[in-house]
Amino acid sequence: MTKRYIITGYLTYSVLLKKENKYMKCCFEGGAVSGLGSRAASYTTNDKNVQELLENSKEFKSGMIKVAEVYGKPEPVEEESPEAKVKTLQQARQFLMDMGVPMEELQSKAKVLEAAKEKGITFPNL
Repeated sequence: MTKRYIITGYLTYSVLLKKENKYMKCCFEGGAVSGLGSRAASYTTNDKNVQELLENSKEFKSGMIKVAEVYGKPEPVEEESPEAKVKTLQQARQFLMDMGVPMEELQSKAKVLEAAKEKGITFPNL
């Protein structure tokens, strides 16, 4: 998703953004003033990290910087499957017991994996 940010009342304006020990400069440009009106200086980015830094800046929070336009669709957030969250043998046992497998059938890693296979489950992080 691409966002265009504006700052009104300036022909150009630079914002210094800091994350940890790294700095980045965003240059707002293209502002104009004439007898017919004015145009805000703008900065456009599709970098999610830069957008986050800009939107957490004091200039944005004070209302000096505003989002003028948003282009495109937001990227879908991939949710981790319940099976992918299982990282230990004990978690795998609990997962299978929650699915109705008796604890007596889950006494070793081999039996846990066998029971998972019978249920059509794989634990990619186990």
